[in-house]
Amino acid sequence: MEEFVLPVLINGKERNFNARLLLLGYIYKIEVDVEDTKLHFERDDGGEWRALLTEEDLSKNINVNKETVQAIVQCIEEITK
Repeated sequence: MEEFVLPVLINGKERNFNARLLLLGYIYKIEVDVEDTKLHFERDDGGEWRALLTEEDLSKNINVNKETVQAIVQCIEEITK
């Protein structure tokens, strides 16, 4: 698992998120730590990026800002072109 910092522009301000590349056989996911919540980003069947929460975070009723998730997806799209 490779760890890196993901710089994301949100509302004109750059924020840095700790991230990890998770290799799972022939596929990969990117795990991003957003305010102590682990979001897993993976491609769906259409090739678009989607964000998933762990079951643990779902049970805690974690609410992640939609704009933040969209900005992270845009950043991931840029670095994976």
